[in-house]
Amino acid sequence: AASETEPKVGFERTAAAAQRVTADGTDIKYRNVGSWTSIATYAGTVRFTVFKDRLYANNGVAAAKRWNGSAAVTLGTSFNDDISTPTASGSTGNMPIGAVLASNMGSAWVANTVESGTSYPNRVRWSHPNFPEDWHSAHYIDVDEGVDGDYITALVPVGDHLLVFKNRSVHAIYGAPHEELQVASVNQAIGT
Repeated sequence: AASETEPKVGFERTAAAAQRVTADGTDIKYRNVGSWTSIATYAGTVRFTVFKDRLYANNGVAAAKRWNGSAAVTLGTSFNDDISTPTASGSTGNMPIGAVLASNMGSAWVANTVESGTSYPNRVRWSHPNFPEDWHSAHYIDVDEGVDGDYITALVPVGDHLLVFKNRSVHAIYGAPHEELQVASVNQAIGT
């Protein structure tokens, strides 16, 4: 067990009031009481995930957004290949551009990515453990790539694995991101 004098690593939950957040096609908006207030302009189909006390939004086209309950910031898309120097909790970090995202097993996950202008519709990436804004360039899996344009449409965390839905198949990623990951085909005939 860690001693009480050791510095805490990562982000901490806060007791902030609950908020509703939505994307309306051109904006991300929130409300806790009263009318909707714009957080940021962000067009297209937006997917959200919560990691501790922060909400992340990604639309598969432009840089991801982070909302901490009071301010929205645009994240970078750089990789931090040195896991020993994570982004400080008060700093703005990075997240790959992706059409799909989720939080599971202590990491943020992004799939169907766009990296340096190149589309990777079968790619799943994961962040450094407990640091959703730090990503290693080599931390990814290409899931069943090259099968008739079958691309990733959703990520669903289920216990100790992550279901990867493609438009015509379903797969599961087992294991923890900081250890060995394995991909298993669940169904090759039905997707979402």
